[in-house]
Amino acid sequence: IQWIDTTPISKEDILAKQTELQAEYDALAYSRKRESEYPSTKDFMEAYTEKEIGGSSGKWDAYVINYNKVRSDNPK
Repeated sequence: IQWIDTTPISKEDILAKQTELQAEYDALAYSRKRESEYPSTKDFMEAYTEKEIGGSSGKWDAYVINYNKVRSDNPK
């Protein structure tokens, strides 16, 4: 790195910050995995609507089971 018109940052400080940021990123891996595995918003809306308007809770029950499975498969 060539520093121009600024106070140079030591290599140790850069590596320490990189390590800190990587740890923060790694700590949220469960969240990124959950996001890709959760049932879709469309599935939610369809199941909820069918439960509330149609009186049938079959899709809602399946949605809740799938949602909870994602949470248990990817704990915090």
